[in-house]
Amino acid sequence: MRKSETPSFALLLDWMEGHLSAEEAQAVSEQLDQADESIQATVSWLGRFQTTRQTVTLATPPASVREGLNRRFAAFAKERQQPNLLTRLVALLTFDSRAQMASVGVRSAATQGLERQLLYSTEAAEIALNLQPDAQGQQVTLTGQVFATEEQEMITIQLVRADHEVAIASADELGEFAFRPLPVGDYDLIVSGEQFEVVLPAIPLHP
Repeated sequence: MRKSETPSFALLLDWMEGHLSAEEAQAVSEQLDQADESIQATVSWLGRFQTTRQTVTLATPPASVREGLNRRFAAFAKERQQPNLLTRLVALLTFDSRAQMASVGVRSAATQGLERQLLYSTEAAEIALNLQPDAQGQQVTLTGQVFATEEQEMITIQLVRADHEVAIASADELGEFAFRPLPVGDYDLIVSGEQFEVVLPAIPLHP
């Protein structure tokens, strides 16, 4: 399968959710018939994600973890002006495809350079992220989708590193967003809707 024929994560998600036309869906199905193991793994993860996202019950984190995350959030949110009724939340990582592969015995060296999927959850929204390192391992392309529990007219996504804004994007009507390739490192991601602001701390953009 040529690289140009490889479906993107966003396209696979649209296919899984039935957002494609019949012709587009058929084309993706034909591509998947010849897809390599990494694409098949992504499809399997998306299937599990769609099945479990409706049934996952979030456990309350230990008080020490919650307090630490809240302090981290307060450090860069202190001066942001927000409406009085805005709900501020810190998201919890509920799925990591790399950790999942490690749990079944795949060595960490074998996962380097592969796409990585992360799922973060709160009571207001779930955020699915896809991390794609470049061939040199120096930059990572970040795409994702926001699944808000209530309809939002606008959702913005902000990337912060060392308390400075690196990039900002708006989600489309499906909640999907994308950033240009970014230098490797840890980034905080802030997802803002009309009634909520969700912080994803220390997103690992690494090969």
